[in-house]
Amino acid sequence: MTSVDPQKQNNLQESHFLPQETMEFKFFRIMILSPKKFSLSKLGKSPKVVKGIKRVIIHFHGGGFICMSSESHQAYLKKYVSSLDALVFSVDYPLSPYTKYPELIESCIKAYLYITQLVSKVLKLQNFKIILTGDSAGGNICLGLVN
Repeated sequence: MTSVDPQKQNNLQESHFLPQETMEFKFFRIMILSPKKFSLSKLGKSPKVVKGIKRVIIHFHGGGFICMSSESHQAYLKKYVSSLDALVFSVDYPLSPYTKYPELIESCIKAYLYITQLVSKVLKLQNFKIILTGDSAGGNICLGLVN
């Protein structure tokens, strides 16, 4: 269910040296950014490749629950990846008015659970920290997840 836009990935790698991948699901979309020394295509195939990753950042964008996306927040997400040597999952959740409470938070919970399962069972990362981040509405979602 993984789809990669080769043009976007090439542009990102050339200009910022960070691999990117996007995964789309019924209720959410996840953009994945990884450190340049890691290859996304090899992440699930070789546990040695992901040994060095100790931080997994799950990001929820701001925008008052009505606008913005992971792409609009890439500037600082790229800094997280490069300065923290972290794997970043940025979640695009369903926006209002098309989604009503509690569907929005439920889709974010599903995204969180999906990402944690992917990281531990497929990528086989061990002893990693999960960092939840978000600005504005995204921060509100983070608080809802940990509550």
